Amino acid sequence: KKIGKAHIRNKLKRRIKAWFHQHKNELPSGFKLNLIALPGAGELKWSQLCEELCELIRHLTQSH
Repeated sequence: KKIGKAHIRNKLKRRIKAWFHQHKNELPSGFKLNLIALPGAGELKWSQLCEELCELIRHLTQSH
């Protein structure tokens, strides 16, 4: 387990789920994503996490 203790991992999971729930209408259909959080991901602020996830989706939609 590379991302802190359980409460840090759970917080990160909740934040990622919340982001996807908020942006579900913007996401392209036909995609299945598996996210692997890297060390340090649990320390990101909400705004930083949102920015990273938005960039990921932009990259996926441009290359699709």
